[in-house]
Amino acid sequence: MKMLRLALLFLLAATITSAQYAKQYAIMIESKIDDTGFAPQVILSWQNDTTASRYVIYRRLYEVDKFEKIAEVSGGANTFSDLDPLYGKIAEYKVEKVFNYDKEQISTYAYKALSWDANLVSEDWKTLLILVDNTLAFSISTKLEMYKKEIEKQGWRSIVKYVPRVETFNAKAVLNNKAMIKAVYEQTPNLKAILILGRVAVPYSGNTAPDGHGDDNPLPHKGAYPADVFYGDLDTRDWTDNKVSNDKSAFPRQHNYVNDGKWDDSYIPNKVELAVGRVDFFDLPFFNESEAEMIINYLQKDIDYRSGVLNADNDGILYDGFESRQAGYAADGWNNLTALYGRDNVVEMRIREEIIKNSYDMVYANANGGIDNISDAIYSGEIAEKGYKGIHNMIFGSYNVDWDSESNLLRSIIASKPMALTSVWATRPFWTYFKLGLGETFGEALLSTQNNRSEYIYPSVVYNGGVHIALMGDPTLSLINESPLDTVFRIIDGSKIIGFSVKVKNGSEIYGYQLLINRNAVITHYFDESINDDFTIDIDELDQSDVNSTRIIRPIIKIENKSGRFLYLGNGEYIE
Repeated sequence: MKMLRLALLFLLAATITSAQYAKQYAIMIESKIDDTGFAPQVILSWQNDTTASRYVIYRRLYEVDKFEKIAEVSGGANTFSDLDPLYGKIAEYKVEKVFNYDKEQISTYAYKALSWDANLVSEDWKTLLILVDNTLAFSISTKLEMYKKEIEKQGWRSIVKYVPRVETFNAKAVLNNKAMIKAVYEQTPNLKAILILGRVAVPYSGNTAPDGHGDDNPLPHKGAYPADVFYGDLDTRDWTDNKVSNDKSAFPRQHNYVNDGKWDDSYIPNKVELAVGRVDFFDLPFFNESEAEMIINYLQKDIDYRSGVLNADNDGILYDGFESRQAGYAADGWNNLTALYGRDNVVEMRIREEIIKNSYDMVYANANGGIDNISDAIYSGEIAEKGYKGIHNMIFGSYNVDWDSESNLLRSIIASKPMALTSVWATRPFWTYFKLGLGETFGEALLSTQNNRSEYIYPSVVYNGGVHIALMGDPTLSLINESPLDTVFRIIDGSKIIGFSVKVKNGSEIYGYQLLINRNAVITHYFDESINDDFTIDIDELDQSDVNSTRIIRPIIKIENKSGRFLYLGNGEYIE
């Protein structure tokens, strides 16, 4: 529908007065381990804010306990030292900033995770379910096999299921897909995520308008929204279809009636178990390539990113296009990007020309928008022609939340060349991307955001748990993709394998290794001291059946970044 390419741009409805600035709602926490003196400590710092009256600091064991207050400092302070840090663990800090506006006292929050020498080496295989549009099965098969081998190096098994192509809403196809997903889940205890490739049936749910354009708007956008989260919630019983009847949206696919197969729920009714990411390039007419060609291109970008071939030259870029800086929208970008990269490595600037010329690891952009654009910033037609150099993208503008639409911006971004891999509609609600520095996947960040009700407090709390929360891109991607191994060979004595010879890239520090075995087992070994040279694995103590079925060796490495220090698994190498 050509009406989807909006000539007029509509302003997102503000939730509070427009005079309150985004940076007032941002805190921009950085953290640093200081173990050089007599009093080892974690130093938290944040940007100065002359409007702040005080800061309250809370802490908990990562994702386990409740946050407990540990300190309060004055509004003039911009640092705090935690003299009782959590050694060998991950601490999660919450900082509350209290400021006054128009005689009203307002609190805003930001979060930071910090590992102090924690061991984050996973001991389990994980499984990814890949749902493939069956009309693309042959054309993408070669690249899909390459992709499956690449993710196996990071500990991901895959199961591929071919499902019917569905171009318009089809309730029966949605339920059939859901039944198949549940059947796979019941047989696969370590199933963690779903990757959709192609035009797989889109669930719809709700009577909502997360971009603020309700029934009384000149271009109403309230109704059912595309809701891939339905595939990730394995308890279907609480989804209902007997209440909502609304046909006021300007977009007929949003019309929702009783018993039409589109769910009533505007909020996710249960905890989501599986992270669902979609790579679906249907109805993107600005691009000259076929859907199959675009998916092949996406999978190659994915492979190159994991293997270290595809990298950005810069860390973070932020564009706050709402002139009034209303409702603290950009605080979502400021808090997440500074937690991951540090304040000095995030630039705020006009993005339209910049993101075509220079590359960035993560982008946050907001402004008035349309289905296919962020005003004066990112346009589907423009990036289809000129390219786009942001790898991971947080986008917030009117109408583009509705990703199942012609030339939609979120899907167009990941379809573009040469490097985009993920995009989300951000800010309503705020995302928990600050966790990505620990090596968590974008799928895990998606689940954390979808399942957040009150654990993380943000200005956009009313949108927490909305069915519209979705990930365009591969849910198994991570910000950490280290490949310190060169090659691995079997050492053979006669007809018997007696060991493995591992060649290490120059300067790489290795703390141990993990053998990935075909029968879904892993064997992990730590060195007494780290090494930075080639090594041999003696396998006398292993069953010969395990030796014969060992496919991949993954190195244990130490990561030091803005989220602290921790042991982590690098990318593995297949045994030759």
